[in-house]
Amino acid sequence: MNENEKNFEEKEIIEDSALLDPNEQEQAKPHNDEVAELSDDITPAEEPQEAEDIPSPGEAEPIEPALPIEQDAEVALTEKNEDTEVVSAEEEPAEVIDTPVYHWNYETEKKYTAEKNKKEHSRGAVVYAVIMTAAFLLAFAALAAMLIWNAPFREPDLNVNDDPAATTAPSQSTDEPSVVVSEKVIYVKEHDPSSGVLTTQELYSKCLPSVVSIEVSNNSQSGIGSGFIISSDGYIVTANHVVEDMDYINVVLSTGGSYVAKVIDGNEFTDLALIKINKTGLTPLKVGRSSDLLVGDNVIAIGTPAAIDFAGSLSEGVVSYNNRVLKITDSSGRVEKKMTVIQTNALVNPGNSGGPLINEYGEVVGIVSMKLNSTYYEGMCFAIPTDAAMPIITAMKNGQSYDSLLSGVSKYPATLGISAKSVNISGTSIYGVQIMSFTDSSYDISKKMKAGDVITQIGGQAVTGISDLSRALENYDPGDTVRITFYRSGQQMTVNVTLG
Repeated sequence: MNENEKNFEEKEIIEDSALLDPNEQEQAKPHNDEVAELSDDITPAEEPQEAEDIPSPGEAEPIEPALPIEQDAEVALTEKNEDTEVVSAEEEPAEVIDTPVYHWNYETEKKYTAEKNKKEHSRGAVVYAVIMTAAFLLAFAALAAMLIWNAPFREPDLNVNDDPAATTAPSQSTDEPSVVVSEKVIYVKEHDPSSGVLTTQELYSKCLPSVVSIEVSNNSQSGIGSGFIISSDGYIVTANHVVEDMDYINVVLSTGGSYVAKVIDGNEFTDLALIKINKTGLTPLKVGRSSDLLVGDNVIAIGTPAAIDFAGSLSEGVVSYNNRVLKITDSSGRVEKKMTVIQTNALVNPGNSGGPLINEYGEVVGIVSMKLNSTYYEGMCFAIPTDAAMPIITAMKNGQSYDSLLSGVSKYPATLGISAKSVNISGTSIYGVQIMSFTDSSYDISKKMKAGDVITQIGGQAVTGISDLSRALENYDPGDTVRITFYRSGQQMTVNVTLG
């Protein structure tokens, strides 16, 4: 094929492509490699023609569309070869679509695909980062919740050091126990063998041999009580109301022996009594200090509630209140005395009276005396403290006077030393208690007031009658000084009086 024929064929391909639709145009495009081969086959003419600009790789420039050909027009393509031969061709008119034609370029397509993949990769990286951040926050929240939940159960750090300089000093290991520095007072009793604190079972085993049952009777009644041994030669402490006015007293030991007892001494005011049996080699119960008791300390009571069949019964509890002051009244409700006692919730029943209240060390710290006998109250039992009771018991054993020791257990209510009546001051709405006489000239009131004076207040508390006067005096002990307001000849006066 000569040069003119090649040029003519190439032009024909380009012009025919303008008549095709875009898809057909794409198929009709010569491949770059084919164009390259075609270019290599063409030999330069004697007068080289000016070549069209070829786009560089990576650039895609549209090919100018072929000029539209009017309908019914006759197209004649003429090419002259070296022999000046002319070839003409006639074609049917066709509709020309003015659609731009683009060259496909491998480098351009590669660059576009790389950018697309990069965008998709970036979008995936963002999604991954969001997911990982959410997972991290969720894990952190779970860890924080776990730490907060477990915080109350962690052991506190007991190493307290208020010296700032000590924080910079290197720590040194030592076998010595660390010192806890605290401004708060904490009472600590270690429960270990060296401390002497015993378990309930150990307390019972240790103390039971020293506890006895006491059977009593007279012509009109019989009963049961408890007591505890204080000496190996047979001295036993019990409650006075157990043995008072009894003709027959029989002591039953926990070992099974039974012995008739006699009363050495008894005191109704303190409800304490000392009895003795003719027996030696007994195991006395160790006496402890009741003043060392703290509210909440564990205590036990051993005794014989109800009947001898229940001898050796144990009840346990805590110290509910130490040094409780109880007002003991008569059948009319008048206060007869005020007793200082240990309050405990260790249950006691009739028959426990006189038995020991025992601390954690196996020491007697109280003598069981009474309980609130009501269907409305439970666990309110009382024992006489050993600190006040044992000096009286020792005096009884030695045959000594103990009148000066009684106030440690019981006190009579304060008195004024007068006989009086309830009155209304004539011509007024004032009510009070008028002094009729003085029962004892040793009372302080006899030196500061006169018969006929009308008392209207004691210690700021209104007194309108005898019952008010009695209730006001219940709040004071003998020897207390109180301010009394009274009327004399229509005039209101005040005076400080020491109670008897």
